[in-house]
Amino acid sequence: MPATTYPESGVAPPEAEDPPQRSGSASAKAATVRRQWDEGSQVLVEARKNYWLNLSFYLGKQWVWWDDVRRQVDGYPDTWSPLGPEKECLTINRIGPNLEIVIGRMLKAELAFQVPPTDSSDAVIRGARTAEKVLEASQREQDWEMVRYDGLAAAFHGGTSAVMVEWDGTRGTELQFDQATDQVVSTGDAYLRALNCQEFVLEPTARHGQEARWAIVGLAMPCDAAKEQYRLDWTPRPDVSAVRSPVHIAMLSNLGRSVDRDQCLVLTRYERPHPGNRKGSYCIVINDKVVHEGPWPFPFKNLNVHPMRQRRIDGKWFGTTFLNDAVRVQVAYNFARSVIAEHLKLVSNTRIVAPMASFREEDLTDRVGDVLWYNGDGGAAPAYMVPPNLARFISQEPESLRAELDEIMHIHDISRGQGFDRASGQALALLSEKDESPLGIMSHEQSAVWGRIATQVLKLYEAKGGETRTSSIRLTRSLSESVRWSGKMLQGQTSVVVPLDSVMAKPAAAREAFWRDLWDRKIVTDPRQYARGVGLPPENFEELLDADEAKAHNENFRMMQGFTEIPEPFDDDAKHIAEHNRFRKSDHYRFASEEGRAIIDDHIRFHENQMHEQMAKQVNRAQVNPALAAMPQADAPPGAMQMPTSQDRQMEAAMAGMGGMGMDGSGQGGAGMALPPGGTTPALAAGVPEG
Repeated sequence: MPATTYPESGVAPPEAEDPPQRSGSASAKAATVRRQWDEGSQVLVEARKNYWLNLSFYLGKQWVWWDDVRRQVDGYPDTWSPLGPEKECLTINRIGPNLEIVIGRMLKAELAFQVPPTDSSDAVIRGARTAEKVLEASQREQDWEMVRYDGLAAAFHGGTSAVMVEWDGTRGTELQFDQATDQVVSTGDAYLRALNCQEFVLEPTARHGQEARWAIVGLAMPCDAAKEQYRLDWTPRPDVSAVRSPVHIAMLSNLGRSVDRDQCLVLTRYERPHPGNRKGSYCIVINDKVVHEGPWPFPFKNLNVHPMRQRRIDGKWFGTTFLNDAVRVQVAYNFARSVIAEHLKLVSNTRIVAPMASFREEDLTDRVGDVLWYNGDGGAAPAYMVPPNLARFISQEPESLRAELDEIMHIHDISRGQGFDRASGQALALLSEKDESPLGIMSHEQSAVWGRIATQVLKLYEAKGGETRTSSIRLTRSLSESVRWSGKMLQGQTSVVVPLDSVMAKPAAAREAFWRDLWDRKIVTDPRQYARGVGLPPENFEELLDADEAKAHNENFRMMQGFTEIPEPFDDDAKHIAEHNRFRKSDHYRFASEEGRAIIDDHIRFHENQMHEQMAKQVNRAQVNPALAAMPQADAPPGAMQMPTSQDRQMEAAMAGMGGMGMDGSGQGGAGMALPPGGTTPALAAGVPEG
């Protein structure tokens, strides 16, 4: 079993077929790994410089410079200013809020996974549906949305980021604890880790991430932690730069990384199987010594490190970011605002101009309406001096820079929900394309990359998930589904597609206005469809519109999990039967187990018998007295009067105020009795004589 994963590094030695080498010895392989890391780092020098500068500006530390010797960001002295000593040095952070808007738009919807079946057989389709549920459960249990956020943020800061797929044997359900080796034996589980451009390199000559033959992940760890993590009989020496600027330390702290001075660089090299090395390999190097080594540990042949870019560079596996341009404009914006602030010190105050001896200075007070007497013998009367106006180009320059910065970062009024009152949905949809289109290329790459990541996770589960496991999936606000699965139950269905809609940037204001137009024009008339379109929980609308339909939907979910649902006497049997039959026409019912199908079938028959019994009772009541059958009854059977709810009364009052029809259809706006079609009771509608 691999060593316990240390949270600082997140890299545990992958499981190998042969026992890995654990002695710390210098070798030609360690030298090769170090050389390849240096060569790959040389390609990313500019990207890593931009990463730290862009991150510093995002965090609001914007009066900084790049130290080429130490390769880190450093701050200007407090006494320094581009306008001179002790002058204003304002920071108006526009990059931070703009970037949060962009990332928030791309994270508007959660990742969705689709596993297309490779065959039309029931077993294969059932395996594909199980695979989708397994991915959904892993996404929630391991918080993949946070990994997705980290990957997106790192891509915007440095132009390139990556997500690494690993298998950790210490995760999952604990099976036993080996006291002799001090190791936990568990079922194991796949896990994901986001990497920024500082933490990994790929083969420099590769044109695409999938073409690279090897990848190296380099992470800084405290020396004592590395010794414990990899069970070394020696303490690694610090080989990571310990001299850091205050700005650099502050950024590391904000990112949750260690600022310990005694840190070593841990290099983990993955080489996928290829014609030059058909078995593939992996090794871990610390202080130019191989501490772990083994063959390729994964059941797939592609690299487990998946790069993702903000902007593509033709012929390169790494990319660039619009923040490189935005930083330059942000510098000019801060300078312009500082210039105006410095001028305001001298020209913003209003002064009095008066001849000498016109009045005594002690007579000047700050009391409102106070009279200032002056000597009027000769000379001009005292008056206020109007402060000079700043040159127009100076006052307008910050606004021009702000507009340019927003344009670079694809932020406009539509992104902030501004610039319109009741504009049409079609118009807002066209305006929103100006924000969405520049991010479309990145969204397409995100969709493809997360599809490959999810595919590798399923392949790991299929190969290493021999035990039957239980995962929980949240279906609605109050319902969850328990899924029992194993790697064999996936039936080889491991190819995953991530829909573009789940990774595409979507301005919420434009989407809501578009669906509002469809609703106003009666193109969409189903409130549930409207709720899904604007991103509202549909179950809330179901309970508000029809409690019986909402209850029937919840029963469908529970019965599919093997729970027996007994119909209640107060249920509207006709509506329940209709909703259950609609569910029986779906694939969820078709590919369900025989037990689950039988539970639903018996439940519907129970509703049918209950409805027949209630109808017979109503006919008997009507024969005794028609008014008796029409009175409100606890179970509200067909033909009985149903008292209006608070929502019904509110709707009736609104319709009455508009001169509309009342609930009784009389046009009086009053609370009339809701009558069934054809008469007061089903018995009268069928022609049963009164009395």
